[in-house]
Amino acid sequence: MAWAYVLRPREMAEFRRCRRAWDLGARIRQNYVRAVLPRRFDFDKAIRDALAVYYFPAMDDWDRAIVRPLALKGFRRSLEQDRGNYEELAELTDEQERDFEEALDLGEDLLNRYFTWAAPLDTFASIFSDQEYWAPIPDLANPGSDQVDAQGHELRLLGRVDQLFSDHNDEYWIADHRIVRNAWTDDEQLLLDVDGLTAVWATEQTYPQLRIAGTVYNELRLDTVPGDAPSPSPSAALDALAEDRPPSATPGWRCRPRPRSWPTRASRSIRARHGRTARRATSGHRAWRCRRGRTPVPSSAPPSAPARRRRAKRSDCAGRSGGPRPGPR
Repeated sequence: MAWAYVLRPREMAEFRRCRRAWDLGARIRQNYVRAVLPRRFDFDKAIRDALAVYYFPAMDDWDRAIVRPLALKGFRRSLEQDRGNYEELAELTDEQERDFEEALDLGEDLLNRYFTWAAPLDTFASIFSDQEYWAPIPDLANPGSDQVDAQGHELRLLGRVDQLFSDHNDEYWIADHRIVRNAWTDDEQLLLDVDGLTAVWATEQTYPQLRIAGTVYNELRLDTVPGDAPSPSPSAALDALAEDRPPSATPGWRCRPRPRSWPTRASRSIRARHGRTARRATSGHRAWRCRRGRTPVPSSAPPSAPARRRRAKRSDCAGRSGGPRPGPR
């Protein structure tokens, strides 16, 4: 990939947070790794790996009783792989062994409850799961051209999406599987999710034949007890969403029409461009659907300023030949 400068969402987040950490850890920079891994295992990643198996497109028509053990096996395999990588650097203590066994039990229980909740609601067709996107970044200053770094290498954005599926209306949606603790993610935070917007844009750039309707944030909570709330009625909720009306008689769903005003200018401009949102939820699981629009920001708001700042960030990230230049603080 010497002909392209590869940007990854995680590295872009590191670049915004700490230039020194980005310079040390980015693959295209110094590509250092920690001498001792900060975590013995990545629980959230293991859950996503299990759901990637569960929603594998080739197994869409399989009996879920066959697919569930395969998904649980994928979860255990992911945790055991992380454990093996950690044990190459350091031995596990007795407490860490107990943590690992507790994570196995907790994850399997969480997945089994999710499978029970999702079974009557999964009426879509999975297109792909755990899929890469490889998107060119257009140069806003030169329409029709891709952005390049100081050495003339084209910039490419490399990332992954958890799942792409097609609903009963033949619309394509990206599913973002998330593990949350103690509380659901704030609706406004999901609506303004930069990574979600980037995934929609990058997937369309990578697969031009697709038009992505939006993002479904699929949240699994760890702090709840199963059976606290009634299960939603999937058929009534899906029909209501398709007909663009609130499913008032459907427990577990809430559709939110666009109100007249919003608390921040950023949320106002985003809300104006995107359609209404809906969610289906029980005490331990929630699917929050957000339709993404294509209408440009009104001219009354300065749309070019954020775009110029993002472009400057990408250019700065790709154009630094030396190390970071920390300030006096």
